[in-house]
Amino acid sequence: MMKRLFSYSLVVLLGLAFVIPSTSSLSAGTLKVTTPNGGNKWKTGKKYAIKWVKGNAGGTVKIQLLKSGKHYKWVSKKTKNDGKHTWKIPSALKAGKTYKIKITSRTDKTVNDATDKNFTIFAANPVSDDNYTYNGKRYYAKSTGGVKNGIRLSKVHKRSKKSRGSVKFIVFTQKCVYGNSSALHDDDCDQGIRRSQLEQYDELPVNRDLEYRFSVKKPYKQYPGLGGDYYIIFFEIKPMGVDALSGGDDLPTVPTFRLILDGKTNKFRSAISLRNHSYSDVEPLDINKDIGKL
Repeated sequence: MMKRLFSYSLVVLLGLAFVIPSTSSLSAGTLKVTTPNGGNKWKTGKKYAIKWVKGNAGGTVKIQLLKSGKHYKWVSKKTKNDGKHTWKIPSALKAGKTYKIKITSRTDKTVNDATDKNFTIFAANPVSDDNYTYNGKRYYAKSTGGVKNGIRLSKVHKRSKKSRGSVKFIVFTQKCVYGNSSALHDDDCDQGIRRSQLEQYDELPVNRDLEYRFSVKKPYKQYPGLGGDYYIIFFEIKPMGVDALSGGDDLPTVPTFRLILDGKTNKFRSAISLRNHSYSDVEPLDINKDIGKL
């Protein structure tokens, strides 16, 4: 019997744009913070060297962590003015993009300097990749912001007589974990993207009837700062290359069926595309007609 390899995924893709005002640091004397000095990305739980030009700050200095221009935490209330201090960032420190380091002389508070531009502190956990096998099927979950408790398996779907079990997938879309940048694109966090998805690969006979049910816990609401076109893909099914299960990079074949929540209208629509990851080349189709064809 001929078989096709299908993949369906639940994808959340939100584009968030934030405008953060920057503040300048004034310094008296020649004390000068050199590291971090804007644009740095430091990970919680790791050690980093805070560096500065000693100048006329005296024998000792104090080091503060600022957040949005205000005192947030003491790095050191007293350390030698030798131009370097090793700081292990607390694992519990809240991730953020508006941090600065401020160094002040302990003998003359007018002698001080702070990081010229904001730097980032991000969570130590990597982009979550969780794999589970359930009822003979392999599920793969990943999220820019992390996966809460991975994939949780629940009871049989109440409204489906054919279901052998349901999958509950909880992801974080409000925060972002750095670490998925490559030579081809910037980090999702830098792009303001929140990406989360659950995939399941399966070999299915041709013309087999498929039944999938899902529920959305909360209605989608537009986030502050969100601009331009945006969408959430709740369901996607498409044939895959023969190496997909073994970790190959074969491009998905077409056509691809998608069930999309349109961000402009806040309504569901369906689409069949002849190109992978393409949404502009098709017009919305009648959802009942499309599902009837599958």
